[in-house]
Amino acid sequence: MKIRELLLTSLAMFCLIAVSVSLFKVYASAERRLDQVLVENVTFDVGTKKTVSKETLLAAAHVNKIPQVTKVDVTNLECIKNNKPGTYEVTIQVYIQFDEVITRQINVQIVDKTQPVITQKKELIIPQNAKIDWNDYFSIDDTVDGFISLAKSKISEVDTKKVGKQTVVISAEDKAGNNVKKEFSVEIFSSTNKRLEKAGQLLQKDLKNTTAPKTAKSRHEEKNRVRVKSTEKNEFDSQAKYTSVIQFNGQKISYVHATGANTAPDEGAATWLGKGFVDDGAPTHFIGHNPGDFATVMELYVGAPITVYDDNGEKKTYHVYEVVDVTDEGYNANDLQDDVLPRMLDEKSERISLQTCITDQINRCVLAR
Repeated sequence: MKIRELLLTSLAMFCLIAVSVSLFKVYASAERRLDQVLVENVTFDVGTKKTVSKETLLAAAHVNKIPQVTKVDVTNLECIKNNKPGTYEVTIQVYIQFDEVITRQINVQIVDKTQPVITQKKELIIPQNAKIDWNDYFSIDDTVDGFISLAKSKISEVDTKKVGKQTVVISAEDKAGNNVKKEFSVEIFSSTNKRLEKAGQLLQKDLKNTTAPKTAKSRHEEKNRVRVKSTEKNEFDSQAKYTSVIQFNGQKISYVHATGANTAPDEGAATWLGKGFVDDGAPTHFIGHNPGDFATVMELYVGAPITVYDDNGEKKTYHVYEVVDVTDEGYNANDLQDDVLPRMLDEKSERISLQTCITDQINRCVLAR
């Protein structure tokens, strides 16, 4: 009997030892594997990760490459969730079979490697001798630092006394030392030209001494007027080739030539400056009534397309680069120091402008190229 008990005890001890050895081997194997694959120093860039999650951390540390793992706890994950640049120590507890736990430390470094972004807000078309406020033309933003002041950035000199195209170079740096440098083309135009100067046209008077063309109509006039067939949609759609038509906001409008006219035509639109040719390298200024065919000029925005079919049937699509409210005297209604007429009418380039009235004294003007 004693021999039997001794054998059973010995067998139990043997099994216990075998299990212990097996557990030790599993633990040792898992620990060895963990030490082989574990990345103890991981780095995250705030520019590519909005937040560092548990899954992101474990994948970066290669913990997910250990087959024996059943669960992983991260005890102080909150310290890195805000994704704020810095160095942090995170504790992980790796559970393997039979709830054995292996504890390790991971050093997490959150860095900012993303350059600031320089954004151009509007066209760099500047009057001669003007004082430039670069805040009107650019903004600089950074993923971590947010807004970066242009006053703290490097901006190359632009000589506004010199008419023509120049290059401005802007360099910016964030608090982490990331640098960005971009070049932009600046066009300086003459502000001394006569307002209506144009080769081949008899417009010699200074616009400051003229009255703006009337482009407003009463609601009663608009309600009771009869549209001519040339502006009807069905007739436009049946034409094989459009001529003397301007198209925007889904509508096609016929135009006539009325150089220097005191008022817009009752129907359609008119060229007040230029002839509307899409390949003559010269500006054309269109006028039309609001209320009337030009009412939706009020809906145009920067980037909006405007298509012109000239008298020869040639077509060109322009895109709006400035929307401005202008007084009858030609100044920006929101900044009376801003003389709009030079850049709207004098600049010699292939572009167009549209004008319609908001009130008896204020006009909505849209510039496109």
